[in-house]
Amino acid sequence: MPEQDHPTIAVVDAFSSGVHLARALCRLGAKVVHVRSAERLDPYYEATFRPELISLDLGFAPMTHQLRTLRALRVRRVLPGTESGVQLAEKLAAHLDVPTNLDRLARARRDKHAMVRALEIAEVPAPRSTAVSSTHEAEQWCARAGLNDAVVKPLGSAGSDNVRVCHGATEIRSAVARVLGSVDLFGRRNDAALVQEYLDGPEFYINAVSSTGTHSPVEIWRYTKSDGPDGSRLFDYEEPVHPNDAVWHDLWSYSVRALDALGFRNGPSHLEVIMPDSQPLLIDPAARLGGGVLPETNERLAGTSHALETATAAIDLHQRALPAVYPETTRYVSLVNHRAGTAKFDWLTEFRQLPTSTAVHTTLEADVPVPVTTDLLSSPGFLYLHGPREAVLADYATIRKREAEGCYTAASPVSR
Repeated sequence: MPEQDHPTIAVVDAFSSGVHLARALCRLGAKVVHVRSAERLDPYYEATFRPELISLDLGFAPMTHQLRTLRALRVRRVLPGTESGVQLAEKLAAHLDVPTNLDRLARARRDKHAMVRALEIAEVPAPRSTAVSSTHEAEQWCARAGLNDAVVKPLGSAGSDNVRVCHGATEIRSAVARVLGSVDLFGRRNDAALVQEYLDGPEFYINAVSSTGTHSPVEIWRYTKSDGPDGSRLFDYEEPVHPNDAVWHDLWSYSVRALDALGFRNGPSHLEVIMPDSQPLLIDPAARLGGGVLPETNERLAGTSHALETATAAIDLHQRALPAVYPETTRYVSLVNHRAGTAKFDWLTEFRQLPTSTAVHTTLEADVPVPVTTDLLSSPGFLYLHGPREAVLADYATIRKREAEGCYTAASPVSR
């Protein structure tokens, strides 16, 4: 391949889902330059870095130095690898005059309160919510809004970090106090919390790619969640929505309006939407890839992935993303640990041998204590089931039965 056909693409924070983006770029012949947004990130993210995918690692440096180097390298695009890299990626891209999103709406793509305000200005339906800096503010707002049930979460962050479903003033106060003053997954102090009306309805995520202001859907998946400890919401399983399904049309039509309202113009997006009374409402936007997946598995089952379509558009802005279509029932199952203890691994072989098991990923490590699952980061991992629906449901039931038996951990020894 000629040198000019090996474009140089910068990825800010190529951790977690950013590893998949870097790998997809490499597969398409691009050179990947890595930029850090901070000296250090949470160890959960740091452990995922794959230096073999990186042509040049600039590390963490003043933005003036990063810009000088990226200009010299004639970088074609600057993309975020994970949530922590979104802000810097967009700033670098704007200074380099390469395609990115609208700068004036940057906060609305990261801050859930600013998101609601931007949607309201654009007359796009949005959930009732407010930002508070004290438990008293939260209590007053809920009283004025006539809300007894609410969801409390940080304005930013990711991975269901400190998200609580609350019933009554006492639980709302407790959840707000938990968020205020805490530090999110990217080391930022939470000086405010979002209080949002509790909405009951099916939840979905929409992964898309934008190029020069045109948005293309890659996939829509429906979430099923369950109640976890202390008001937390646990991811249970997800299933893809077929493009011919009527709800796909409703969700995508709404998503285009939301993407425009929030200034998405170039690059990936991951929207989380709830549908109470058949009206889609955006609850969380992200200008990055959806996380916690195995793109190679998605490509094997459905022909493409969010990472591959994002990488393709980064190299060729005229290439529109293709939708993923799954020919059989597919269920992405989030694993749930019910018993703290020391990690066991015999379940891995058992789950891999299930008739519809397609791929299994675990975050468990030997000699590292395993907590009870309370959020996404404390899950033991995930797996894909794919095949005839009856067989998928049977394998899913087997997984939940084994989890109830404590399959992931050995019981802690009793102190004497």
